[in-house]
Amino acid sequence: ASAIEIARAHNAEAERRKLERRVKRIKCGGGGAIVADNAAFQAHCTEVEHDDDFTYECEQVELVLGEGDELPDGHVDLESEGVHAFYNALSSEALSLSMRCTLAPFELDGKRYPTLET
Repeated sequence: ASAIEIARAHNAEAERRKLERRVKRIKCGGGGAIVADNAAFQAHCTEVEHDDDFTYECEQVELVLGEGDELPDGHVDLESEGVHAFYNALSSEALSLSMRCTLAPFELDGKRYPTLET
C-alpha cells in the first residue's frame, strides 16, 4: 500500500473514532451480564441464579457508542459542541493547569468569555 492510501485509511479511522462516545458499565463476573450501575448490579445478582462459586465479583467496562447510537438516559456527551465545563475560581490566576481552557477565549450564546470564570 502506498503512503497516500495508508494516510487516507488513517484519516478515515480517525474521523470514525471522533464520532464515537464511550459509557462505563458494570459487567457481572458470574455470567457476563452488563448493567448500568451498582443498584442494577445488586438487583441482577439477587434476581439471577448464579453458580456455587459466584462471589459477587464484577468489573468496570467501557461500551463504545457509534455515531447513530443514542446516549443512555442521564448521560451527557462531554464532547458535544454545546457542552462547556466551568469551574469556580476567584481569579484566572487561581486556576490550575487542568482547569484552564485551551480554547479560551470562547463565545457562547453570543456572549464572549475570556476565561472559565463566569
